Amino acid sequence: MLVRFYINCDDLPPKAVFKYLLGHREKIEAAMDMFLIWNELPDKKGCVIAAVRPESDVDDEAAWPVLHAWLESNVARMDKVFRPLIVSLGAADLT
Repeated sequence: MLVRFYINCDDLPPKAVFKYLLGHREKIEAAMDMFLIWNELPDKKGCVIAAVRPESDVDDEAAWPVLHAWLESNVARMDKVFRPLIVSLGAADLT
């Protein structure tokens, strides 16, 4: 199971945004309190940063409350961590 932050913007180059965020990886992962998967997707326009929950049996309905709580928590955490970085980001930051 994973939660991903997909970078595919029109006003700024997605690869440059990804590289900017990658330059802040330690700070971002510390704020997320987990290691993230950073995938530039070289053959695509966009890029992905993902939080992964290993050993997530989505077929086990008894586990759904725990899995839903994990998803909710990490979507909120990604929003809290990434939103301020993206909102304040400008073209001058990407040079």
